[in-house]
Amino acid sequence: MPEAKKGRSGPPGRVLPIILILLLAAAIGYLLYTNHSLTLQGSLPTTNIQLASASSGSSTNVMCEIISTSTNHSLTGYVLERSNDGSYVRTQHTITVTWKSSQNVTMGHDKDLQPGAIVQASGQLDTAKVLHADQISVVTNYLKVK
Repeated sequence: MPEAKKGRSGPPGRVLPIILILLLAAAIGYLLYTNHSLTLQGSLPTTNIQLASASSGSSTNVMCEIISTSTNHSLTGYVLERSNDGSYVRTQHTITVTWKSSQNVTMGHDKDLQPGAIVQASGQLDTAKVLHADQISVVTNYLKVK
């Protein structure tokens, strides 16, 4: 009569697949969490309240809907705030964004900077609350404005 092995519970070979499934689920959860907390440039856009209280020289990241542009590399737009559902809402606050003539648009093209376009701009605020952008991205096709 063969001896029964002692100390084993459950069929052999089931532990490894369960561990792999748990590791995969943890990795997916981590990626979803980190992706949810990032925007296209990697930092959360400034809210209307944060923008109003920001000091001169502050690094700022703003989403805005372009109202007008000028030939001297500047635009004016409505500040957009992110909703809980991931869409954006237009505020009544406007911001002026300027950039250097040698600077390229990161996503999109200069010709895309037209009224109605959605732009993410990152840079420094001055005392007049003008954003001097180091980076500008046209994100019109990548998000929803309510």
